[in-house]
Amino acid sequence: MYESVKLKEIQSRVLKAMAEGPEWSRPWAESMPENALTKQPYRGVNALYLSLAGKTRSEWGTVKQWKRLGTQPKPGEDINFVLTHFPIKAQGFNEETGERFQYTIYIERYFNVYCADQVVPIGSFFKRAVTNRFQHNNKVDSFIKRKNLSIIHGGDIAGYSPSADKVYMPKPTDFFATENEQSRSYYYTTLLHELVHWTGHYSRLNRFNHHVTYTRKDEEFWQHYAFEELVAEIGSAMLSAHFGLSKGVREDHINYLAIWMSDIKSDPQTLLKATALAQKAFDYLLPRKKSRKRK
Repeated sequence: MYESVKLKEIQSRVLKAMAEGPEWSRPWAESMPENALTKQPYRGVNALYLSLAGKTRSEWGTVKQWKRLGTQPKPGEDINFVLTHFPIKAQGFNEETGERFQYTIYIERYFNVYCADQVVPIGSFFKRAVTNRFQHNNKVDSFIKRKNLSIIHGGDIAGYSPSADKVYMPKPTDFFATENEQSRSYYYTTLLHELVHWTGHYSRLNRFNHHVTYTRKDEEFWQHYAFEELVAEIGSAMLSAHFGLSKGVREDHINYLAIWMSDIKSDPQTLLKATALAQKAFDYLLPRKKSRKRK
């Protein structure tokens, strides 16, 4: 007899919840799980399974659906799924009567889904929840303006292009997802991360080896890429603390960096080197005032 592997996963989660306490039968007391794109509530075993996933938001979607809403899952997030069954008409033959007949079989399929907790808080989905205008940080805005860097706003990707020497950012309003301070700071912590990348240009601190051309297939490319991300994240954490923004490293970058950390853990000096370069970027962006010598 066919046994669904995915159904056994659902069963295990439900049994685990039952063993942990009596509240398992009311996991959706606040809101039922629903699809983020279609707004249709999940039903039956899918509703139960997603309700027991331990997430705070009720909206779920596939990678494609989140992309349509202008965002994407953060790297390293755990995967949940929804089950569906597709009916297929099949032909049968009765050997006793010699008659053919039709019957329906159901093919099980599953789709990986991510909760709104697990995606980057930008895009049209989060803009729907905005009730206030984006609150600019004048101190950071004036600091950025003095650097005369080229920032292109629009789209749903944040990044720095060394060849074009430009920073690409989503619009500030795309980052204002909720009313808590962490979300307000998200735009600026992202921008400061890209600003640290900007300091690596050969006309500034020259962190990038611009004489060498790598492709994404080269292992050395990913080693340089991971190390530079580490430098940028440490540098942005320093800058964020300086400006009174989020004092921690962004959660999505922790997950992102963890993917590549295995490649740089072999050298115990890596963290020290990355921190030194991040400090150098910080000092370049915020040079210390020279104290006057007393006569």
